Amino acid sequence: MERSAKVIFSDTHRDANMLYWAGIPVTDPFLAIECEDRRTAVIHTLERDRLKQHSRFHEVFLWEDCLSPQELAWPIFEKVVQILSLFQEKNQISRWHIPSYFPSAILVLLQKYNLSFEVLPNPFLPERVLKKEPEIEELRRAAHITSEAMDSARQIIAQSQIAPDHTLLFHGNPLTAEFLKNHIELFCFQQGALAENTIVACGPQSASPHEEGHGILYAHYPIVIDIFPRLKSSGYFGDMTRTYIKGNPSSQQQKLYDCVLEAHHQSILRLRDGASAGDIHDHNVTFFEEQGFLTQSSPEGCTGFIHGTGHGVGLDIHEEPRLAHKSGQLSRGMVVTVEPGLYYPDGGVRIEDTLLVRDEDAEPLTHGSYNWIL
Repeated sequence: MERSAKVIFSDTHRDANMLYWAGIPVTDPFLAIECEDRRTAVIHTLERDRLKQHSRFHEVFLWEDCLSPQELAWPIFEKVVQILSLFQEKNQISRWHIPSYFPSAILVLLQKYNLSFEVLPNPFLPERVLKKEPEIEELRRAAHITSEAMDSARQIIAQSQIAPDHTLLFHGNPLTAEFLKNHIELFCFQQGALAENTIVACGPQSASPHEEGHGILYAHYPIVIDIFPRLKSSGYFGDMTRTYIKGNPSSQQQKLYDCVLEAHHQSILRLRDGASAGDIHDHNVTFFEEQGFLTQSSPEGCTGFIHGTGHGVGLDIHEEPRLAHKSGQLSRGMVVTVEPGLYYPDGGVRIEDTLLVRDEDAEPLTHGSYNWIL
């Protein structure tokens, strides 16, 4: 019978799979192997004791435990392949399973020394898709910080004044996207989470889903705020979006918002164990078209419903499962976002929450008002 093992060479800051294996942050790249549910790490001296005491690895070795003095002088990728060769011989490994982002320099050496390998499709660690209870608690904590940060931003917009030129003023000064983003990110940091690339996009800027936003915020235009902080202690993410307007929306803006809110509500009602993620998304596509909001692509850009309905959240901000066309079934224990949106040149609307899929429904992890007029 063929015996395989999974291998990662990375650090925990850039690689959520490595963080999942290790359970603690490790700044520098190291080698990790999983063979029949037993995990082994090969690490530098300064990290060994910490990994032995606090990580999820069953065995922790130093490079010098595995290599001769001559081999220790080799380039790092040569050392990695030498250890894999030794591990393969000792444990009768016939094939290495590697992630799609595995360093190409190591792949070349694996081929050079005839070590058999297979690149596994995403997700490299399928067990990450279904969250265990300790993970769910971390995701609840991240969601709570995200919700509180959103409410803090909402209050600032609500307290702002509308100047004669329709700019928003907060404590007498122009309210800018930069000010609001800094406020949100500082709030999250003080609560133990790191928020980066926060979106505060007003008016035409909000027509692009991932436009971070800049400049003065204006009344009577939609303001899309998307917050997705990561817990500093464990690496788990929160994710939440709200769209607000200060002043009076036009009838078309109000219809846009009402349709997105209805799609958001109906999507949440469909979340449960065994539900088809693809059907949930396709229902939103049909609903928006029936309401007259078409999705179109032209040289000038894309408009309408131009992204999926949602995605998984965990140690990555975007991970499996996906709520998109032809996506598979949802299962109890998945944590997903629901975030329908519509985008047109004058502005966009997106509403997003993070939820835990249960047997018959879904538990909202993020919480916040859907009253968009402030």
